[in-house]
Amino acid sequence: MKTDNVFEYKGYLGSAEVSFEDGCLYGVVLSVNDVIAYSGDTVAELEQNFRDAVDGYLDVCRESSLAPSRPRRRLSPRTEGVRRMDLART
Repeated sequence: MKTDNVFEYKGYLGSAEVSFEDGCLYGVVLSVNDVIAYSGDTVAELEQNFRDAVDGYLDVCRESSLAPSRPRRRLSPRTEGVRRMDLART
């Protein structure tokens, strides 16, 4: 599902962003303590890569016997926007 530039899968939310400078689509899983990023050439590919990133993250956690970071309550769009900008700089 995609609503307001946000994907949802297995309780995780992911952003959908455009880099006009690089000409690519990208996103990060929102409201978790870990950095989970993905990209794609089309919106459909971006959404599938978001789902694959969530599944891959959960698989790595399971294989490593680590508890996955569970999504926190959604932050305000302004707070999430600032967080995404901070992540993009790293």
